Amino acid sequence: CAVTVWLLEQAAVAGHTALDLPVLAEALGRRGVGDAEAAVQAAVAEGDALVLQDPLEEAPGTTPAADAPRDGTGAGGEADGDAGDGAGTEEEPERPVRILVGLERYAMAEESLADGLARLVNAA
Repeated sequence: CAVTVWLLEQAAVAGHTALDLPVLAEALGRRGVGDAEAAVQAAVAEGDALVLQDPLEEAPGTTPAADAPRDGTGAGGEADGDAGDGAGTEEEPERPVRILVGLERYAMAEESLADGLARLVNAA
């Protein structure tokens, strides 16, 4: 856990408030941590680190509309969706995400800054 926090602090000093999970796991392995996943989970469990999900961009040439018919709902699913339970199927399809790990204090500060900037933009 301490090595995980130290690596995340070093990344923050270099300007990265979060690291990709595979990058962090590789760095932990280079530092002699046998079970990198357990080390990250321990840091998260102790509240020192947060796991974040960053949606990846759509692949060029693909659109959510092109992917939608593959789920098998078709027109019948859309008609049933108006009745209630099927409404969840009309939401955006799940997008692939990048798993990031960051120090809790920096992640919260970054989120607070983003919220403040969004309020400023909306006020203009």
